[in-house]
Amino acid sequence: MKPVLTRFGNQMSHLSGVRAVMKDIVEATRAGKDFINLSAGNPVILPEVEQMWRDCTAKLLSSAEYGEVVCRYGASQGYRPLVEAVLNDFNGRFGLNLSDRNILITPGSQSLYFYAANALGGYTADGELKQMVLPLSPDYTGYGGISLTPEAVKAYKSAIEIDEKGHWFKYRPDFNQLEINEKTGFVLFSRPCNPTGNVLSDDEVRQIAAMASTHNVPVLVDSAYAPPFPSLNFTEMTPILVTTLSTAPVCQRQVYRENDWELRWELSR
Repeated sequence: MKPVLTRFGNQMSHLSGVRAVMKDIVEATRAGKDFINLSAGNPVILPEVEQMWRDCTAKLLSSAEYGEVVCRYGASQGYRPLVEAVLNDFNGRFGLNLSDRNILITPGSQSLYFYAANALGGYTADGELKQMVLPLSPDYTGYGGISLTPEAVKAYKSAIEIDEKGHWFKYRPDFNQLEINEKTGFVLFSRPCNPTGNVLSDDEVRQIAAMASTHNVPVLVDSAYAPPFPSLNFTEMTPILVTTLSTAPVCQRQVYRENDWELRWELSR
């Protein structure tokens, strides 16, 4: 039987950027060819990291809290001890004054940005189209397909800084073209960029935040590989949570990733 899909079902059945990558990996694996599998996100299992998770799992299994953690529904915000751990770490590390209302634990970035793309981008109750703005492209392929309103996605071509003598180039936001206005629902970019490693400068992030603040537009910074962990950036960068510009929040996402699962949290001010 082949059921008749709704528009939503038909759209969700199409390949997104991430699903296309995973499809290629599965097909290459089935072909039986000899190749190095760098996976779609975890190219190698680090023995020290694996042992850390084994130790944490063993500790949980022997804990009196095991039943409460595994056998009960938890709060939609996330596991309370983890929320408190993130809260205490970031407040202590960066001198912030966050409360637990600023932290949300999610099972992964795709679900998080699916919610954001469709809660903040798309058509309002009044029929107005709110845009999901990507201030520079190329960017993370996972952003493709997260919006149920494709016409709401607006990506801007990057300016390219080229040093032929030094043999390098860098993508930068083209502020001569970038528009953030009353039609913008939210702004989204990765820092460092996945997978290029490109890092927007602190000044560029603050300039984007300043443009967004004029229209009270939230800015989501996808910081899956940023400091304080896992710090897979090869250019100096400062995690930025801006509150002085306006009431528009700048949100930062962090991630713990191991093998085939990941855990993320969202910080906002």
